[in-house]
Amino acid sequence: MGARHGAELPADAAEDSISFLPLLDGRAGPAPRDHLILHSINGSFGLRVGPWKLELCADSGGWSAPRPGRDSIEGLLRFQLYDLAADPDESFDVVFTRFSAHHWRDVPAALKEAKRVVKNDGRAAFADAVSPGVPVLDTYLQGIELLRDPSHVRDYSVEEWKAMLRDAGFRPGAVTLRRLPLDFAPWCARMRVSPEMAQAIRSVQSKMAGDVVRHFDIRSDGSFTLDVAVIEAEPV
Repeated sequence: MGARHGAELPADAAEDSISFLPLLDGRAGPAPRDHLILHSINGSFGLRVGPWKLELCADSGGWSAPRPGRDSIEGLLRFQLYDLAADPDESFDVVFTRFSAHHWRDVPAALKEAKRVVKNDGRAAFADAVSPGVPVLDTYLQGIELLRDPSHVRDYSVEEWKAMLRDAGFRPGAVTLRRLPLDFAPWCARMRVSPEMAQAIRSVQSKMAGDVVRHFDIRSDGSFTLDVAVIEAEPV
């Protein structure tokens, strides 16, 4: 603004600034700097040097997913580096999330965003607890998950995952299933479950029918076994 009006700035004003008036009025020559410092709306910094862009955050730094402070960044890299000359869309070779999707409020929207940012020849993989799909088993699983952690939304079945992936533009691939034994006390401690909620979970377990007890291998101390899956996919 000072340059536009021909104003002389004090020596201690705008100390690290360079006027971009020549760019606006068509007189721009060579760039006065070979780098650009970026700052997102949540305070995350980035750096542009030539075609390279470095983002010093694991999330988006703004309104897109994963949103700072709202979406899980578990399993994401702390920094992001892009070659904008080769990849102006800032796409990824691999998109992967681990044990976070059951907290997402809108999984279909998140999968569409994953499809948008993965390269055409890229790959995606989603690891999470999964529902067995049988109604009575599903009801028990969602119930104890919610008692343990109020941010829980849903453990989806493998078939539900496949349907959502197809709707988002992915082709579901290999599915790796395994059974994960969980000790009750550490499982509760990780989420700082109150004694009252821990007792509520134990009360639910004690009232379950035999098929639920057998499937989840519910033991006398509350420990049990969880179904987990890694579902691979590729964009179509």
